[in-house]
Amino acid sequence: MSIKITIPVGREAAKPVEVDPIEELTRSINIVNMEIGGENVPAISLSTMGGRGTGGLKIPLTEFEAFTATMAEIAEAGVPRAETDEKGKIRVPTQDVLRSEMVEAEHFVTVKGPDGKTPLKDDAGEEVTQSTGFWVNLRAAGGQGNKRNRVRAERLDEVVAFFQMLTPQLPAFQASWSTAMQAYAEAEAKKNAAAAAKQAEIDRKAAIAAAVETARVAALTPAPTVEEIVADLPRVSESGESDESDEPGESDDVIPGFSDESDESDAPTYERIDDDSDDDDEYLDS
Repeated sequence: MSIKITIPVGREAAKPVEVDPIEELTRSINIVNMEIGGENVPAISLSTMGGRGTGGLKIPLTEFEAFTATMAEIAEAGVPRAETDEKGKIRVPTQDVLRSEMVEAEHFVTVKGPDGKTPLKDDAGEEVTQSTGFWVNLRAAGGQGNKRNRVRAERLDEVVAFFQMLTPQLPAFQASWSTAMQAYAEAEAKKNAAAAAKQAEIDRKAAIAAAVETARVAALTPAPTVEEIVADLPRVSESGESDESDEPGESDDVIPGFSDESDESDAPTYERIDDDSDDDDEYLDS
């Protein structure tokens, strides 16, 4: 989960382009939240310059002291010059990024035309550029999308001293961040509880509305008549057996090999024979 927390600890800023680096550092310094490996950690965010094409430095508090020491070490030994300083997208500790990225290089800007917007071009159609002098590139994160921060080479010592001044304040910064994170967690818990209570109330009203609608429909439904009740009862044949056939008048199935029609010609007949004997009456099958 990514959380954005910014705690201003510097002065309010003026519009930047190229400004005094110490003034810009003082204006821009903040304690911010930074996500590393899926965990939120406090970091210092600050900048030596502003304007289009520049970006601030974001340094975790746990790396700030090493970052500052590395910057002082490089400044003392002499900043190497390089033509390019792009390093790739893998994040490495800020002091290691600084060690590989902190170079002094000549900086060029595009010259604008009379309207102040359109780049001025030479006879060959190429954009005209001009040098602004040598600058020291400062970066706390490598890779595409992480813009450089720069300071003029002659002001580097002052920037190093400013970073060294901040180092003793790291515990206070850590405490401020912890307090802010606690407040954020409490606010989120309160917001989630309020959302749950609101949803419960919505569900309760929906259940009441459904019950009222069911009762209303039941009240509007007429009771069945006697004829309808009788019509729904199973029919009973003259023999007393229930007639459950689907269609009125439909008889039960006939057992194969037997006719459901009686044939009187096949029924046995009996004839009485009268005689004068004292024997019991006989009935002969004719």
